[in-house]
Amino acid sequence: MTPAAPQRSAAAAHVTERLVSFLTNLKSSEELTPENVGRQFGVTLSPEDGESLYRSPDLGGGWNYGVSVSPSNKSMKRGFNFWLYNSQRNADPKPVCALSLGALRKQLVAHGFTEEFSYSEIGGVDGVYFVKNDIVLTLTPRDVVASNGDEVCVMAIQTTDGR
Repeated sequence: MTPAAPQRSAAAAHVTERLVSFLTNLKSSEELTPENVGRQFGVTLSPEDGESLYRSPDLGGGWNYGVSVSPSNKSMKRGFNFWLYNSQRNADPKPVCALSLGALRKQLVAHGFTEEFSYSEIGGVDGVYFVKNDIVLTLTPRDVVASNGDEVCVMAIQTTDGR
């Protein structure tokens, strides 16, 4: 008998829908305040180590999400980070694989972001950047996982915040 495959978490689908809505409506890094991010996600961010942070309760299968906002300074714009995580390093990501890279790409481009790539010395992709106004959203290979054959699932996304 083989164990049943884990079900996709409705809570994970809900939070990734909020993420996409937030990102597609973002116009400037000035909108990256703890209050605005908290309102968009329906949570309260708390100060921690120089940034504002929220960590969710369990979404299912030991998976949680976090959002953080970092303040601006002379060399950095305000920053944003979203990530899904599990304390078990080998946990199956299927319960939280609710946002494919293709779906995110389609939504961001449809809402005015341009897509740029950073290539490695041997031709692989080191990063994908989505740029609109002063916002640069960044995805690296560590931010995605393969799931369900050819589907690539987004597990994290953050801004690149240098001025």
